Formats: sequence, C-alpha cells, structure tokens
Amino acid sequence: MSAYISVVFGNVEIGLVLAVAIYVIRVLLFVARPRTFVQGNHPNSMVYRNVEQYPNASNVPGILMLEINAPIYFANTNYLRERHTGWRGLDEGIVVVGTCMI
Repeated sequence: MSAYISVVFGNVEIGLVLAVAIYVIRVLLFVARPRTFVQGNHPNSMVYRNVEQYPNASNVPGILMLEINAPIYFANTNYLRERHTGWRGLDEGIVVVGTCMI
C-alpha cells in the first residue's frame, strides 16, 4: 500500500525502492525475531500444539518443548536465548527445540 501511495504522489522509481526496502526490513525482522511457541500434548494423543492456542494441551512434566518458526543462526541466537531464559522459569529440566520452516 505504501508503494502504491509513493507511486501516485512521487514516481515509479521511488515506489519501487520503497517497496523493496519495506520487504527487506520485513524479512530481516522475521529472521531476527522469529515466532516461538511452547508446545503441549493433547490429551490421549501424540499430537503437540501451541499451549496458548490450544488451552487443553498440557506441558509434559520435566520437559520444555519449543517451536521456532525460523532457522537458528547468529542473527537470532541472542533473542532465542532471552526467550528460553524467560521460559526456563517454568522449572523444566530438558529442553526440546523444533524448527518449522514455512
């Protein structure tokens, strides 16, 4: 939408540069701050889902299961470490991390 407005009030070059810049910023933010979720087990099944989205999913005692929706590398390790430290307050012993590529 902002690219369209910049083309209408500016010119095509400005609109194109603005659209590419916004896209690059969105990609960098997605990679540097990935969505992370605590996983829980559905009763009487082997399915694990997001605990916030599925309130009937329960945590496995002694295990913290995380889902990260981005690859893990140098740009997001500090963010993931901070998130893990915050969840570590759940007093879990083992941490299982799964990544989900979109």
